[in-house]
Amino acid sequence: MVLALSIDTGPQPARDYLARRSYTLPAAWVTPALHRALPKPRGLPVTLVRGRDGRVLHAEAGQLFPEDVQALARYV
Repeated sequence: MVLALSIDTGPQPARDYLARRSYTLPAAWVTPALHRALPKPRGLPVTLVRGRDGRVLHAEAGQLFPEDVQALARYV
């Protein structure tokens, strides 16, 4: 599953962006409270792989190339 987290100044710009590009993936806005709870990423986008128990198994910042995505299959 892919979840997009928007760092826009509010939820509406994020909705507009998704609509302009016809994206249908689940998305959420990073509220100020969530922003305080999460560490600032070193780069964008950030890709997280979570296990069935919810633990983060792998985290990677920056663009992923096809071979990077293929390498993530080891977590499935």
